[in-house]
Amino acid sequence: MSAKVTISYERTEELRAVLDRLGPMVRSYKVAKMQRGRFKKAYADLDADKLGRYRPVAPGFPLKNDV
Repeated sequence: MSAKVTISYERTEELRAVLDRLGPMVRSYKVAKMQRGRFKKAYADLDADKLGRYRPVAPGFPLKNDV
C-alpha cells in the first residue's frame, strides 16, 4: 500500500529537508516539470507499510486504528 504526497517548496534545500524527514518512508519522488509561480512542486510516493503509528501534527486527528 502506498500514499502519494504533494510537496510545495520555494528552494531546493526545503525539498531536501522534507525528504530527509520522511526518510525511509519515501519510495520515490518526482519534481514537476512545469514550475510556474512562487512555489515549486514535487510528488512523493510513500510506502504506507513503513508509516507505522506516527502521531499526526494536529492533536485530536484520528488515526485508522483509533477510530
